[in-house]
Amino acid sequence: MLEGCGFDFDSTVRELEARFPRKADWGVEGFQIVPLELRSAFAGFEPAVWKVPFFGELDLDLPPQRYTYEYHPTQDAHENHQRSVANLSPLFGPGEATNSTNVYDRIWEIGFFRVKTTTWPRKWNRQSDNGFEGKNPFLWLSANITIEPKFPFVRSTDDYAIPFETLIAEATNSASRVYTRRNRVSCGESGARAGVSSDSFLIRSADTTTRIPLEDIEAVKHHRVDQGRGPEESKLELDTLYLGKHAVKVTVAEGPKRDSLDMTAKQLASALTKPLTVYEYSND
Repeated sequence: MLEGCGFDFDSTVRELEARFPRKADWGVEGFQIVPLELRSAFAGFEPAVWKVPFFGELDLDLPPQRYTYEYHPTQDAHENHQRSVANLSPLFGPGEATNSTNVYDRIWEIGFFRVKTTTWPRKWNRQSDNGFEGKNPFLWLSANITIEPKFPFVRSTDDYAIPFETLIAEATNSASRVYTRRNRVSCGESGARAGVSSDSFLIRSADTTTRIPLEDIEAVKHHRVDQGRGPEESKLELDTLYLGKHAVKVTVAEGPKRDSLDMTAKQLASALTKPLTVYEYSND
């Protein structure tokens, strides 16, 4: 349904920017957006122009993490909130309100996505400083509709079926913004395991796959923490260079003892043919 309206979760923000050039949000410096024009209105919100906000260079090389829309059909904040809920409820059900004391809000968890509407009435936010004050005339009136994946983003092709040789039986289900994908089809894994395919290092759990091209991996880091005043622990992570320019660290395994991953670290570095660096820490 979302894709039918024109929301795009595959193209990068940089690609969207070529179609919908970025601008400053309400002219406020430091808040950059891509004003995405949908093919058709979503849930009756007209006009069908949404914002894709971003704050850093890396965001440009990822699909949108969030779409936002300012809904203000009236001059009353509560009425705008009520109307936004009325538009969304037929699609997603009643939703749930949070316990926030300074907003009207409602949240829907729907499959791959979270949809929410939030309104900040001025009467409850009189002490708030906001950079959009005096720029956005609807600042304290709009029901702010947000659509965001509950995971990094959806891909049109899944990684769940790629065969690989398991190296780590109990891997960390990485939350890497860059490399993790939510598979549309569950692969049936009960935990997370990691290994090497023909061209990638993969961490696979039931419905997500972290896929790192081997050419992106620069080094393996092994962190060992002794007991001291706190618990022992160990961690394995990869230093990667996303798109050849963004330094990204990806945790692949964690252990309860300082020596839990000693053998795994060596096997991983050997399989990836990458240098291994061991870091010793004390939590005294």
